[in-house]
Amino acid sequence: MVRNNRNPFSHSSSSSYLPGITRIIHGCDDKIKDDNASANWDNAIFVSILELGDVVLFPGYSLPLRLQDPQWTRYLSQKISNVRSFRNLQELDVIIGIVPRSDESADLRNRIGTLVVVESVNTSDADENIDENDGYRYDEIILTVKGIQRFVVLKCINDDSIVENKPNCFEVERLVDDCPVTLPASVRCLVKPSSCVRSSGNLGSGLYSRLSQGQITRSSVDYLKTICHAHVWNHWPEVLFNKIRKIILTSPKWSGIAKLPSFRAVCCGEGDEYADPAKITFWLATNMPFSSVERAKLLGMRSLFEMASYIFHRLKLGERSNFSNIRCGNCRSVIAKSDDLFNLEGITDGISGSYVNQHGVVHQTVTLRESMHSAVLLYGSPETKDSWFPGYAWTITYCRSCFQHLGWKFTISQDRMQGCDTNLPRYFWGFSHSSIHVEYGTMCNEDNNEDD
Repeated sequence: MVRNNRNPFSHSSSSSYLPGITRIIHGCDDKIKDDNASANWDNAIFVSILELGDVVLFPGYSLPLRLQDPQWTRYLSQKISNVRSFRNLQELDVIIGIVPRSDESADLRNRIGTLVVVESVNTSDADENIDENDGYRYDEIILTVKGIQRFVVLKCINDDSIVENKPNCFEVERLVDDCPVTLPASVRCLVKPSSCVRSSGNLGSGLYSRLSQGQITRSSVDYLKTICHAHVWNHWPEVLFNKIRKIILTSPKWSGIAKLPSFRAVCCGEGDEYADPAKITFWLATNMPFSSVERAKLLGMRSLFEMASYIFHRLKLGERSNFSNIRCGNCRSVIAKSDDLFNLEGITDGISGSYVNQHGVVHQTVTLRESMHSAVLLYGSPETKDSWFPGYAWTITYCRSCFQHLGWKFTISQDRMQGCDTNLPRYFWGFSHSSIHVEYGTMCNEDNNEDD
């Protein structure tokens, strides 16, 4: 299956700016296969792990890569070639692990990362540097991967299966990101058939049956609040997600987030059913304007509830302090406001995306309508070559106070926009997560006893 990336306004989330022709490996399968197919395993599997600086990927989201390390280019090219040779066998996937690079230690043990599956690979029509047997270049490989599950590194496997010119293989344990939308056992024991009838009228035993099994819908909530102790109620995951949704939907500071179609689709659910807790948590961790350090901290938390609690407290602090400024990550100068966060309708799916330049450096970037013009400095002339947003020219942006690289200003290119959607902005800004700090307030002063 081949997809041509020449459409100037296809979604940037599909990495349409990458050179060459995109060849789909096949649809992602959430069922993970071990690199050693004959091995028997439960949660432990064996994968090669790629360390990336300032890159944090959560399950469910894609990441473009341009790898130039000979070990990785040859290894992945051969694996992809093998899969494409047997592409009718849907259980075959190219799986690797990705972890954020740490400045503290080179030891990967006990580090948490994300298992990814290769979605597609980009190939060139040129014949140079292409192996005759598999058709892939070994000096560089361009591909897109998708996160499927978190893992923790157990140990490096140093045995005869590790050969020269192949990345090290690690034994990892898959983390079960399970935060079911069910009642805690401490609450479930309080549910009695008679109380269901008294409280809910004609729902009667049907409600009791659902609640006793931990199955919750919005129609059950009023009843649950009458029987749950406040402490238990406030620690039920869906209550926490409701609080997060309320802040985002009602606060002008997060209006850009609230307007995203993906926020409504992922975080708000449909009808009487609740949205998936894992999808909500990973969406928030991906799309909220956290710094790379905070994103890595979130990825390293062992439970979804811990991650969601951290996000909620950050949002709550922003409400209490009456500001949510986006600051330079180095000198803390204010460079933008949180209410300027937005997505390019028809071009991006959220306010945060991952993009890779021609040198293989991945930038995870938030998009904003405006910045504090007096706080940023533009360097050079607008350049359309290698733009992540076809139809826009980029200009490098620095902090005016400390001269740290912040990101880019993207300006519309009129000759590329003829006949296209006139609602697209004439310019916008893209700041790297690694270059920003979002000011929420001081967490140590927060009162954890939240109102319903």
